[in-house]
Amino acid sequence: MSEIDLIKSGDFTDHAPGKDKYLSARVFEILPHMYGEKGRFLVDFYTYFRWVDDIADSDSIPIDDRLEFISRQKRLILGEPIEDERCPIERYHDRINFHMFPENIQESIKKQFYIIAHSIHADISNYGYYARTRREIRQNNLRIMLPYAEIVSQVLNEKKINTTDKFANLLDSWTYLGGLLHLPKELGEEKIIKIGFSQDEAKKVNSIDSETGRLEEIQEIYSPERYRREWQNSLKVFQKNCGSFTNLDMPLYQKCISFLYLSIRQPIRLPGLFEEVEDILQRQKSEPFTMTSSPVNVG
Repeated sequence: MSEIDLIKSGDFTDHAPGKDKYLSARVFEILPHMYGEKGRFLVDFYTYFRWVDDIADSDSIPIDDRLEFISRQKRLILGEPIEDERCPIERYHDRINFHMFPENIQESIKKQFYIIAHSIHADISNYGYYARTRREIRQNNLRIMLPYAEIVSQVLNEKKINTTDKFANLLDSWTYLGGLLHLPKELGEEKIIKIGFSQDEAKKVNSIDSETGRLEEIQEIYSPERYRREWQNSLKVFQKNCGSFTNLDMPLYQKCISFLYLSIRQPIRLPGLFEEVEDILQRQKSEPFTMTSSPVNVG
């Protein structure tokens, strides 16, 4: 199969929530049983963007093809004409039942779809070990995660969640912890760095012409000691803001389920996962970096 065939072929079942390694994603599979067509819509929403993200992150597809693919998805979401025959993922998008909602909610959901696609596009535009500041990473995290939260709320509850600063901190720290856990993969074949640097550090990394040079500078900056401080501080922010669900405009049972999952399951398992990555980073000091897949599961 050629590289471009990964875009022009494929089946939605390979990207459905039930196939995901993350428990938080697999929960989507039960939504149709709880909410009927609304739950099915959320499964379709998740599957479409999981598929988009898998293509965007595929190191076997040239970066220019990936960027064009995401640009095409943005045009599709906006309802603009797209060239050539639709590929399988685009036919899957066409079947998503937006029309089950009132027109104002349809438009709001489509807007959130576009924001997510645009954020994925911005993320992969940094392919090649380009560094971003922590503020830039936060902005991109929220442009992806807040629309996810808004879509779930508007589909199930037909209203916005009325987000708060604390909830934004929770989403950012949760997403950032995922970036830290997947650092070996980012430094390996993915080449898209999702951890933050100071302005001076980012400027220094990005001034280097070669990918190899930028990678070596990033590895020099992110020592195992720096890495430990980063995940410990981020985990504290995450734990501090787990209760932010209580101030959102959503049913009490949804608040309770979300709070229990985040405040009990994640903090218990995360330190051990980070220690695994620390061991990998420590080995980098004395041997060439060859990690080609993430060794941990953060979901």
